[in-house]
Amino acid sequence: MNKKAIYRGAGVAAVLGLGVILAPQKAKALFLEDLAVLIQQLTELRMIYSQQLQQVEMAKQNLQRFTHKGTWLTVGKQVADQYTLNTVGETIPWGAMTRGNPALAQDAWQSATVAVQNNPLFRNELVGNSATLAHLASVETIDGASVHCLATIAQYRADTAQNRNAYASLENAQLDGTDSTNTEIQQLNLINAANAQAAQERRAQGNIQACLAEQQTLANKIQRDAIVQSLNQSREIQQAFSRSGAFPGGMGKSLMNY
Repeated sequence: MNKKAIYRGAGVAAVLGLGVILAPQKAKALFLEDLAVLIQQLTELRMIYSQQLQQVEMAKQNLQRFTHKGTWLTVGKQVADQYTLNTVGETIPWGAMTRGNPALAQDAWQSATVAVQNNPLFRNELVGNSATLAHLASVETIDGASVHCLATIAQYRADTAQNRNAYASLENAQLDGTDSTNTEIQQLNLINAANAQAAQERRAQGNIQACLAEQQTLANKIQRDAIVQSLNQSREIQQAFSRSGAFPGGMGKSLMNY
C-alpha cells in the first residue's frame, strides 16, 4: 500500500459522496453505509501504510554501518622475548622452552636446579613422622609442579602464536566498514566468534591460575613443615630435660620459677 492507492481511494470516496448528494433518499442511505465502510477501510489502510513505513525506516537504520572503525583498534597481542642469561649452559633449554616448547620443561628445570642425591638412609625414616622425608616430599612435589607449570606456560605461548592468525582475522572483520561484514547476521556471527575465542582464553588462563594455586599450596607446605619441625624439636628438648632430672616437674614448669 502506497500514497497513490490512498489518494485513489479518497477520490473514489469523493465521487461516491457526490453521488449520494444527487441520489434519492433510499439510495442515499445505502451509499452512506457503503461510504462509512469505505472510510473505515481507508483508515485501516492508512494505519497499515504507516506501520510499513516505520518498518522500512527501521530496516534502513539496521543496514547503516560504521565506516571508520580504526580508532577502536587496541594492542595487547605481542609477547616480550626471553632474556635469560646463559653462562655455562645452565639455562640452554629454558629460553627455548619459554618461547613455546613445552617438551623442554623437564630438561629446563633439571638444568637450572640442584638435584637431590640418593641417600639409602631415607628408607629408614617413617613416612608421615619424619622431617627429612617431609623436606624430600617438598622438593619432589615442587619439582613436579614446577615442570608442569612451565610446560603449561610454554603451551600457552605456543597456542597464542598458533591462534594469532585467527585473532587477526576476527579483528579485521570487526573493524571492517564494508557492507559484506555489517549485516545483522554477520555481526551476530562476529559476536559468536569473539565469545568462542574469549571462552578458549578463559580456559587457558584457568590452567595458569591452577598452577599458581598449586605453587602457593607448596609454599604453604614448606612453612608448615618448618613450624611443625620447630614444635617437635621443642617437645624433644623438654622430654630430654625431663628425663635428665635437671628440671623436676618438667622444663616448662621449672622455667616459670625463674
